[in-house]
Amino acid sequence: MQTPTRLFAVTLGLLLTTGSIGCTLYPEKKPPTLASTTSAEQHDRIFWEMVQKQQWDKVSPLLSKTLVWNVNGRTLNNDQVVPYLRSLSLKEAVVRDAAIQPNGPDMTVTYTLQISAADGTPQDFSVFSVWQQLKGGNYILIAHSQQPQAASSTTALVR
Repeated sequence: MQTPTRLFAVTLGLLLTTGSIGCTLYPEKKPPTLASTTSAEQHDRIFWEMVQKQQWDKVSPLLSKTLVWNVNGRTLNNDQVVPYLRSLSLKEAVVRDAAIQPNGPDMTVTYTLQISAADGTPQDFSVFSVWQQLKGGNYILIAHSQQPQAASSTTALVR
């Protein structure tokens, strides 16, 4: 009755070999970069990651010279956006519930943005941004609007 033990050993050996081959055929996924993505949603996510990391030399080239940025009822031009972003002193920025609407080669992205300032207080914004595709396939931000979301509250009905 050596056959069941031998069959088990062979099966186990095949499974281990297959598992180790699979690890080398399918390498770990790397996080997306501006060079590796064509998704406007990823551009927004990467943009906010760069703002959070204060990579201003990488943020500025993503902004169109004719950029219109609207926040809290104020309209900022290209020269005012980076100073505004610096003033946020972001601790964290999270993009959620993104939806993309193609408009020819350009993309309109709507999403919820949750930002936490240095003091840790999170605030949610309803956001839309418009990314324009350039000849080389890269995108630049041409319009951005973010408005604070109303705080949700639940009220108990008492009769």
